[in-house]
Amino acid sequence: MYQISSDRICHIHGGLTPYCKERPVLGHGNVDRIDIYREKAKRADDEFDEGPKSIYHAIAKFYERIFKDTNQQINVHRDFFQNLVDITFVNIIGHSMSELDLPYFQTVQLYSPEKTIWNTYYYDQDEQDSMKERLLSIGVMKEEIYMRDVKEFWD
Repeated sequence: MYQISSDRICHIHGGLTPYCKERPVLGHGNVDRIDIYREKAKRADDEFDEGPKSIYHAIAKFYERIFKDTNQQINVHRDFFQNLVDITFVNIIGHSMSELDLPYFQTVQLYSPEKTIWNTYYYDQDEQDSMKERLLSIGVMKEEIYMRDVKEFWD
């Protein structure tokens, strides 16, 4: 689709063969949810309320099973990131750039050369400012950020 060799793509969430060597990785580094449901289970246990206790434990276990350690994923793909020294631009397409994903973008920014152009394609005009602010917060310089309507990419 992007006319890029698969070995030049970092599959941060893993994938399926034959497109990716890594198994799928679900979830994200949201430890807070695990802690919230563990605490709710503890309160239910303190109140001898077995029904909610079981449900909260099950939810906490679910979040633990899908937990993706962001730092570990970055370390697993460290070679990929370290090889970004020659890139001239980064295209962000179809991504909300949520707080959970900023460590990945920050790692790209860390290893990419100065003056790398960040083409950030948005779907909704209203998300431009927040996307730009997130890039600025990870150290991308204002003059390197180009906000583009996604229609430009698909045309």
